[in-house]
Amino acid sequence: ILPDSDTFSCTVQPQRRDGRYYQPYVSFGAQVSFLDDASVKPAKRSSYSWTVSAPQTWALSSIDAHELHSETIRAAGTDDSNAVTSFLNALHIDGTNVNVSARFSSSEVADSPEMIQGKVIPAVLMESLAYRDFAKDAYTDLPDSDDLDEVYAALPESLQNSKPSTPAEQYETLCAIRSWMAERTTYTLAPGKTPRTRDFVNFFLLENQKGYCVHYATAGTILARHLGIPARYCEGYLVGEDILDSASVDSDGYTVELKDRQAHAWCEFYVDGYGWVPFEMTPGYYDSTKVGDVEVADSTEPPTNTTQETTMDAAASNVVSTEMTSASVTSAVSSGESTASETEPIPGGTEPDPNGGGLFGNTGSAANLVRLFIHIFLWLLLAAVLTAAVILLRRWHIQRRRRIFLDTLHPRQAVFAMYRYLFRLLRWTGLRFENEPLLEFCETAVRHLRQKDLPADAPEIIIPMTLALDFGKQFPEKDVQRKAAASVEELANAICASCKPFRRFCMKYILHLC
Repeated sequence: ILPDSDTFSCTVQPQRRDGRYYQPYVSFGAQVSFLDDASVKPAKRSSYSWTVSAPQTWALSSIDAHELHSETIRAAGTDDSNAVTSFLNALHIDGTNVNVSARFSSSEVADSPEMIQGKVIPAVLMESLAYRDFAKDAYTDLPDSDDLDEVYAALPESLQNSKPSTPAEQYETLCAIRSWMAERTTYTLAPGKTPRTRDFVNFFLLENQKGYCVHYATAGTILARHLGIPARYCEGYLVGEDILDSASVDSDGYTVELKDRQAHAWCEFYVDGYGWVPFEMTPGYYDSTKVGDVEVADSTEPPTNTTQETTMDAAASNVVSTEMTSASVTSAVSSGESTASETEPIPGGTEPDPNGGGLFGNTGSAANLVRLFIHIFLWLLLAAVLTAAVILLRRWHIQRRRRIFLDTLHPRQAVFAMYRYLFRLLRWTGLRFENEPLLEFCETAVRHLRQKDLPADAPEIIIPMTLALDFGKQFPEKDVQRKAAASVEELANAICASCKPFRRFCMKYILHLC
């Protein structure tokens, strides 16, 4: 969907706010701030915009044609000199003239679109002086593992002796890794489970030799790092021409419906002086411009009901939510019974008594009173039925939640259900997840709960357990699963008890959180 112009803008309006924000490649946005290497935070949650600058990162030929060369950047006189000066001070670098290396010249920087010129020089400084070394260190890191050593030893000699340095050499090495994996493995949506005692990559490449995009992207990233190429594993959506062809188009742009079969995983490698370049590791994807089963019969990703080998975000989006939100019910009561006039007969043939006769002396008044009692009784009965329904619905939610949490036959669904429930409870106490590392957020959550005199065991148990399951494929022991379920239920009850009456009512009978 690249236009012919150098830049284009994209506005995202999330329909379901789950804390994840989509960041296009080569993008600049005044409405967002970067929290860390891979996280952004929009100023507004309802809508945020990006300006995307061409050329895109997949134009590898144009990247390699520009060699890495040094330039001197003068902080004074730039469009964003304050940002440059602040950045240099943070790196303890004095002076206004700084030597950086990049794959484009100062004239190309000067020719960049006006709307992003103030961001180009700070970005070049960041990449050249800080991020490049960080990427080489963080994205070539590998664990010491005998299982992975077996994988490295199985590589062909040409790859074992490979020492790629330029972008073209790195690209050729990645192609060789991809070809080697494709030759010895089979793409399938039903590869089976990885045993708990086995390394994920070792089992995929050396024994089972069956997998889909998660397997290929994970293994490709590991092998790229082993050969000295900074690489990272990525997940998201892959939108092909067939999806755009079916999009609805209006004056505001495209409206695209993305389904689970467009979910995908891929690899990225880092080019000094430029940035991250996507690289496809999965067979059937790098041979085709289309996505899904339209062109390549076996290249679709797992459908909605395939959750065995997906990561946390994918699994959380596929598993049916364990909590339901009740819709508010509005009842309109109309009490418009009109009494008979003196000249109008009362239904039943009885005429009104002109003398009155006390409370029951008037037959019409007595009939109206009976009808009033009947109405009151019916409304009381309706209120009792609704009250019973609300109470029974709450009990059903609690029992259903307990069954899911304690379901040892489906521990993955149980763990992710407890994980989502914990985060809902934390939001209820005023603590929101801001895309920070989960273990750091765990410590923050524990401190937050202790400050409020609430039980703090649930985050310490559930968050590490979820990470172990998601990244290490380690299913929890039954006693740990039971302990986690008990701790999060204890936290919910404590939060409910600490709330004021109206919030307690909402928590119990509207949101069914306790």
